[in-house]
Amino acid sequence: VWTEQFGGRVMFPLQMLITAVCVWLLTSVHSYEIFLVAALGLGLAGGSFIVGVAYTSRWFEKERQGTALGIFGAGNVGAAVTNFAAPF
Repeated sequence: VWTEQFGGRVMFPLQMLITAVCVWLLTSVHSYEIFLVAALGLGLAGGSFIVGVAYTSRWFEKERQGTALGIFGAGNVGAAVTNFAAPF
């Protein structure tokens, strides 16, 4: 919703800033409560894919949106492959 209202140029950097702060916070956590706050922030930062989908949809006309969104979504293949390859 915020991407529709403020645009991707505002929301992507904000999303990256939130992610960076939460990752930094996780490296220096000394209490369980702060750990939960940082983990909540990282969970919310996981919504960056939705920001990208909305932003990408605006860039391309209807006839090319499927291809553009497919290429954008292919960027998540690394995260999926890591889950399978990590145990080895």
